[in-house]
Amino acid sequence: MGLRKALGFVISIIAAFILPTMGLAEPGLKLDVVPVKRIYSSREGLMMKFVFTAQSRTKLCLSKDILSQMRINIHRSGSGKLPLQPLVVHDNSVLFQEPMQIRWLDVGESITLRANLKRFRFADDNKWEPGEYSVEAIFNLCEQTPNDYVTASDKEIPVKSRQPGWFMIML
Repeated sequence: MGLRKALGFVISIIAAFILPTMGLAEPGLKLDVVPVKRIYSSREGLMMKFVFTAQSRTKLCLSKDILSQMRINIHRSGSGKLPLQPLVVHDNSVLFQEPMQIRWLDVGESITLRANLKRFRFADDNKWEPGEYSVEAIFNLCEQTPNDYVTASDKEIPVKSRQPGWFMIML
């Protein structure tokens, strides 16, 4: 039994220190994209929940606008992936002057953030039409240093949603 514990300890050290430098480690965070409703009317907002759940102690660096920190892919049944215009943030001066909010999540803790997908415009000037949609998200997790401030963002870790969030738009 002592050999198994020692081997497990060595493997955990390798996983914690060596694999992240090789880019092979999984981030300690799960991301789920969940629609607030399964069926929306064409006149209402498309509210989505982005649920972050820690698998290990994780530092989240969050701005006021969660959509500005994500890469969103939207697919419509029968049309495939829809090209999106860049997201427009209305008041850039205030947004860029505010520091990132640092939030630490312990193992098993989660945080849910909400956003309206109708802020996105399609590149080919299409509108949100009735149909079935799926949404995937990639969040760039900030560098996992032990301090509570953010410096350069060159060591961000992309965290892809585990599965798409599905919803329908009806007339």
